Amino acid sequence: MIISKTPFRISLFGGGTDFPKYYEKYNGKVIGFTFDRYNYILFRSKFQNNHNKFNINYSKNEKVNNINNIKHPSVRETLKYLKFKDPFELHYNGELPARSGLGTSSAFTVGLLKILQTIKKKNFSALEIAKKAIDIEQNKIKEIVGSQDQFYASLGGFKKISFTKENIRCKNVNISNLNKKKLEDSMMLVFTGRVRNAEKIEKQKLQMFEKNLKALDELKDYVDICEDILLKENLNIKELGKLMHESWLLKSSLHKNVSNSLINQMYKKAKKNGCLGGKILGAGGGGFLLLLMEKNQKKKIRRIFNKYYCIDIKINAKGSEIISKTTDYI
Repeated sequence: MIISKTPFRISLFGGGTDFPKYYEKYNGKVIGFTFDRYNYILFRSKFQNNHNKFNINYSKNEKVNNINNIKHPSVRETLKYLKFKDPFELHYNGELPARSGLGTSSAFTVGLLKILQTIKKKNFSALEIAKKAIDIEQNKIKEIVGSQDQFYASLGGFKKISFTKENIRCKNVNISNLNKKKLEDSMMLVFTGRVRNAEKIEKQKLQMFEKNLKALDELKDYVDICEDILLKENLNIKELGKLMHESWLLKSSLHKNVSNSLINQMYKKAKKNGCLGGKILGAGGGGFLLLLMEKNQKKKIRRIFNKYYCIDIKINAKGSEIISKTTDYI
């Protein structure tokens, strides 16, 4: 048995500028971090009977004998990408729901790449794994996805990522321990109870690409402003909250499906009760709502959302890793 552990991510600012259609022409940048919620992939490539060569367990259970018949796109294309043909059994478990704006899909691809490269004794760096995950998702599966989630999942930590046609660069955001703790104490995730098809929403946004250029340029500018706020000696939560609220208004203008009546009502309620700012994570339309507030307001806001699943956040420094492997894989 070999097990990978891969973190989920929270993108603070710049989302949308990490799509090739934007950054190959205008350059893009994002800022965000991974946090203490993970997906786990358990993989066993020994002692499989010939009747079911490939056994894949996630929200569905697939038992097939031909890689091309595997329905899970990331499993199918990642196996083909690394030319892995041995019989195996795979079990996936994520601590938070898929399709909820936390980069879970890319975290899965990265985690599977981490396992397969270990089995095949390839020595890919974390950067190489991220780039391979992008290639698989964008060019093999042909998903409409950006290029940030793969880097957060593979490298982990607090990062500012810059995108150009020629290269993608990752820079650590060296936030002090004091400011990190202050930020953690001021954030909360609230699950809307709805999952959504991110690719469908992103496709709708891209259809309005030219119309949204000015808004995307402005969202990109927020990345550097956010970094400056985070690196100050004493983090001003109100200043960051104001920036997040402005970003909320701007991102909501990209397409009507970014938000909806439920999300708007939740955010309005949060603002009314002391929330400084927030954002719907990922493509929008559902998933998790990130709220920012003064520490002394958190209990109150948690109380008004007592019917929803609320999560405190701890910023994580580690990217995808192998946490267990038997001697078969050493």
